[in-house]
Amino acid sequence: MSSTRRYKRLLRDDFDGAWKNMLCEKRFAAFAAFFLPSVYDQIDWVRGVEFLEQELRAITRKTKHSHRAVDRLVKVWLLNGMERWVLVHIEIQSYEDQTFPFRMFQYYFRSRDLFVGHSIACLAILGDDNQNWKPDRYVDSLWDTGVECTYRVVKLKEFESRLEELERSSNPFARFALAHLKT
Repeated sequence: MSSTRRYKRLLRDDFDGAWKNMLCEKRFAAFAAFFLPSVYDQIDWVRGVEFLEQELRAITRKTKHSHRAVDRLVKVWLLNGMERWVLVHIEIQSYEDQTFPFRMFQYYFRSRDLFVGHSIACLAILGDDNQNWKPDRYVDSLWDTGVECTYRVVKLKEFESRLEELERSSNPFARFALAHLKT
């Protein structure tokens, strides 16, 4: 592996680790307020959230490539009293990855398989530089048989026009997105 590719991989791993460390139970409300504002108002924050790390391992253990991992699996309660599970998959990458939509589908399917009867929502946060690359679905079909899996996508590059707003924000994820954009 060339030294440039090795450096880019280490940098990408550093970004992933920083995002994983930032997204914890005590900061999940701030995360949802920043990245999922339409969902934030539906969550019963009084009941709290539960990170399901053991269950998460059951999903990631089945992957062929150990570096691929769903970052967080979070159980939340809705204001209407219903229990919901939220799968948050953060993928910070500096290049287009044509396998990404399939991986999102894999994590969704494995979560559905593991938690039968629970709804799952998926979110991908993309930190690459290509404004035009914003995969939001996986589609596969053959002979009138197929599957389509859609998921939410936040493209950090789209925040570049809002740098001053990010700088003024008290939300730690606004500051974190700003730091990501500046590096």
